[in-house]
Amino acid sequence: SLHNLKLFLLICNVLFAFLIEMNDKLEEKQTKNKLAVFEHIPCKEKKNNNKNKRGYKRALSPSSDSGLVIDDEDSQHPTKKRVQGVRLVKEPLSLECGWNSCEEVFDSYRKYNYHVKEHAENDCAEGDEMMCKWRDCTTIISEKSLLSQHVSYHGYHTKLKNIGKNVLGRRDLPDCTREVEEAFPLYINGYSCDWKECGGLFEDVYEFHEHIKLHINSNPKYCKKDEIIECLWQGCSYKCSSQYKLSDHLKMHTKEKVVACPTCGAHFAGKTKFYDHRKRQLPPEVQNYQCSQCSKFFPSERLLRDHMRTHINHYKCTMCDMTCPKPSALAIHFRYRHLNERPLQCHLCSYMAVTKQALDAHLITHCTESLLACEDCDYRCRSFYGLDKHYQKVHGLDLMQTYECHCCQAKFQRGNYLTRHLIKAHDFHWPSGHSRFR
Repeated sequence: SLHNLKLFLLICNVLFAFLIEMNDKLEEKQTKNKLAVFEHIPCKEKKNNNKNKRGYKRALSPSSDSGLVIDDEDSQHPTKKRVQGVRLVKEPLSLECGWNSCEEVFDSYRKYNYHVKEHAENDCAEGDEMMCKWRDCTTIISEKSLLSQHVSYHGYHTKLKNIGKNVLGRRDLPDCTREVEEAFPLYINGYSCDWKECGGLFEDVYEFHEHIKLHINSNPKYCKKDEIIECLWQGCSYKCSSQYKLSDHLKMHTKEKVVACPTCGAHFAGKTKFYDHRKRQLPPEVQNYQCSQCSKFFPSERLLRDHMRTHINHYKCTMCDMTCPKPSALAIHFRYRHLNERPLQCHLCSYMAVTKQALDAHLITHCTESLLACEDCDYRCRSFYGLDKHYQKVHGLDLMQTYECHCCQAKFQRGNYLTRHLIKAHDFHWPSGHSRFR
C-alpha cells in the first residue's frame, strides 16, 4: 500500500544518510593519516661524496618515539629491523666530581649525589653570598640550602651527560656545535610533590625523583582487563594501563630528564629528542626533506612530519575562534582563557596560579634577597634573564637570546618586539582566536 511504500522510502533515506556519514568519517580519517606532504629534495651533486652520503644515511634514520628503546630504522627500506634497546635506567655510570680540585669517580648515582652535597655543605661558610665551586660555574647564591640544591643539580646533570656519552658510543649521530648551556633551575621552597594527599617537600632533585618512584611502584606493572591506573597529580586526569606509561607521563609534571648532550649540556626527557637535537645540526646541504608550506628543511621524514602537523589546526575551541593542531594545546588554551579556576595558592599571599611553574615564578618575588650576583660587580638579581641582561648592558657581553625576522633579518631581544615588527613592517596578522604568531 501507499503507507508501506512511504515507510520503505523513509528507511532507505535513513540508511543512505548513514552510509554517507560513515564515508565522510572514513575520508576524514584517511586525511588525518596523510597530514604530512613530503618533498624529498635530492642533495646537490658532488664528486667523490658517496662515502659521506652513506655516513649521513645512518644519521638520518628516523628513530622510535620511545624514550627507552633504540629503533635503528631506515626509511629507504620497506623492512624495518628493531635493534635490541638499552634501558636508560641501567646505563653504566662513571661520574667524576667537578667540585674545585676533587676528581673522585663514582659508579653509583646515589653515592655521587651524597658526595657532591657534602662539598656544598662543608666547603662553604655561611655568609652574604656563596659562590659555586663547580668547574666552569660562576653562580653566586645567597642561601646555603639553595647552594646545596644547585650543586645537587650539577651532579644530576653530570649523570645525564654520562648517559648521553654512552648513547653516542652506541649510535652514529652528527656532532654538536652549540655553546655550553648550564642555567639550572632554583626552587625557593624545594621540590614539591603534588600527588594526591602527599605534599612532600624535597631539598634536591635526586630525593625528589626517588620519591616519585614510590608513587609509580605503588601501581601494578600491567593492568588486568577493565582496570586502569590513574595519575593522581593535582589537576591531572590522565589514565593508562601500565607503570611504564605512568612513569613516562609523570615526567611532564616533574620535569625529569633522562639524557643530556655531553657537548652543550642540553637535556631531554627522551632519547628521541636527543637524536633530533644532534640531527638538526647537520649541514644544510644534507637536510633533504622540505616543508611544502614554509619551505623549511629537515634531516628526516619524521621531523618533517612532526613539523607539518603544526600547520594544520584540527581542533577548534567551542568558546571562541581559537584553533589548535592538537588536543593538549586546546586544553591549555581553555584552561587559561575560559576557566576562572586557579587551583594553586601562594602560602605567603593571596596570589593564585594556574600551573606549578607560574607559582614557582611568583614565589621568587617573596625572596628578601636576590639569589644571583654578577661576578664582575655588585649587581644582584632574582633571575638568569635579569643577570644576562645586566651582562649585556653593563659589561658588553652578548648573552641574550635574539629573535630574527625571517623577512628582513632585523633582530630583537624579545619575542613581542618581533611580533610588533611583523605586524607594522610586513603587515602580518595571526589567525582569528590567537594572541601571537606560532
